[in-house]
Amino acid sequence: MTSITWRAPVAWMGGMIFGILFYWAVGSLIIGYGQVDNGGSVSTYWARCQTDSRPIRGVCASACTMCLKHARCVERNATLGFHAATHRIGTDMMLGMYAPALRSYVSANCLSGNLCWITGAQLVDVFRYRAC
Repeated sequence: MTSITWRAPVAWMGGMIFGILFYWAVGSLIIGYGQVDNGGSVSTYWARCQTDSRPIRGVCASACTMCLKHARCVERNATLGFHAATHRIGTDMMLGMYAPALRSYVSANCLSGNLCWITGAQLVDVFRYRAC
């Protein structure tokens, strides 16, 4: 008689549970506000963010974070991703759009590797951005 192994169903269920937990944790940020902005060209965002006062909501990464300068407010459950631009001038343009305390933090902690994630609550509580 052969024994039945349950590895495949257990692995499948583990993947399913991970997917549900991921959707619950991150999906509310994406679907709840309907906004996911992964950034793009630093120069394009620099020009757009000069007059864009929309609130920061959902996921805002890379060049999108430049809109913090003129944003009306930041949702506490937003998530923002910071990193260095491809060229130093782009990084300097991005840093110039942040409040001094955030600029110092990003310069010290977020320019040497992958995205550095900061929540909207941290931006409000630590870096004194206005909450929505």
